[in-house]
Amino acid sequence: QLIKDMAKALVQELTPDIKDSYQWGDNQEERILALYNRVPLMSMVSGITKDPQALYIFDKLYTKNGITNTADDWHYLADPFSTKTAPSGRMTHNASGMGMAFYHEGWNVNDSFFASTMSNPTKVDHDWETLSNFNLYRSGHWAITNPRGYYGSKVDAPYMNSMMISGG
Repeated sequence: QLIKDMAKALVQELTPDIKDSYQWGDNQEERILALYNRVPLMSMVSGITKDPQALYIFDKLYTKNGITNTADDWHYLADPFSTKTAPSGRMTHNASGMGMAFYHEGWNVNDSFFASTMSNPTKVDHDWETLSNFNLYRSGHWAITNPRGYYGSKVDAPYMNSMMISGG
């Protein structure tokens, strides 16, 4: 079940135009899809689960990445003849363990994508210390977002847009 949940999460964390993904925590490379990591991961997950949406996303990202794709060995995991289905319609995903939630209004270019984090403390390295955060993507850009990266304290206002919106 875990790998099926992972396939669902990897699809649903993407923006409707498949140009970006919801990033949380401290990111070294913010606002990129990191295709050199995502293509082989989608190959593995879609190959194991045969999830039609994960296979569709793998194809899109593999094509987008072109000749810079990682070693061909990874690509053998995804079956090119399996059924592929583009994500469509309203979708939700809730990963309560890490407090991640995604909501897609739809998968057209102008559809909205809402993502939020209500983290549970794990007491591990790089643990996310803020109570909550959310982002809203619409019409090809992040309409509501917050800074990403390694800097400052994670309890500073720039990391918590929910606190800035409420005047914190």
